This record gives sequence, C-alpha cells and structure tokens, in this order.
Amino acid sequence: PMMDGKLSTPVALNGGDLWSGQRCTDAELKLIVDEALSTQVRGPIMAQFHPHRGWLWRQWAGTIVQAVLPREVFGNMVLALILAAFLRFYNQLERIKTVERVWVLSSGLVSFTLSFFLSQAYGFWLANKANTRKV
Repeated sequence: PMMDGKLSTPVALNGGDLWSGQRCTDAELKLIVDEALSTQVRGPIMAQFHPHRGWLWRQWAGTIVQAVLPREVFGNMVLALILAAFLRFYNQLERIKTVERVWVLSSGLVSFTLSFFLSQAYGFWLANKANTRKV
C-alpha cells in the first residue's frame, strides 16, 4: 500500500514488484476505463482565457510565478543581500569586479540565446495554434 506517495514496503522486500500499492480493484478499473473512453465531457478541457490585462495579472494558481516567486526569488534576494553586506563590511567589493566584467561580456551571448529560443518557441506555438484550429 501507498503512504504519502511512497511504498510502505521497500521494493526489495516485495519481490521487486514496482506496482505494489498501485493496483486498483476491478470496479475502480472499470470506472477509470469508462472515463477514459467516454465521449462526454464533464467540464471545460481548458480554462477560459480573457485577453484583459487586469484579468491576466490576477491569475496565480498553477503558474510558474506561483511556483518560483515566493521561495526561490525571496531566497536569492536574501542571499544576495547577505553577501553584499559581508563584502561591504570586510571591504572586499573590489575583488568581485572580475565577476562584473564576465557578466557584461556574457550578457550579449545570453541575450542572443534567449531571443533565439524565444523566437523558436513562438514559431512552435503558432504552428500548434494553426494545427489546433484545423482540428
């Protein structure tokens, strides 16, 4: 059986059965198959899109912003502030001038790479949009 997304018995102790705890009853299997093969739709497949700036900025659940902003961005800001305070306290700011030079030199390559992949992603999106509308 599963407990918190993990097997309660290690795979080595259950004879190497990876599906231990994942099996379902015949009734559950019938419900799953009926749902998968159904021609009826219970709800919208995709959420409705409203092309208004205010509506778009209010969308939060399930976005990359929700996943990244609170934890990673705040953690990076705190780490940068601690490092800057440490370097300023010990008067070591001159030692990181090399990092600034490398940053300036590499920013052109990074900008080119990002713009290239962004244009490729946009082209892919346009092709998929066209194919989806054909369907």
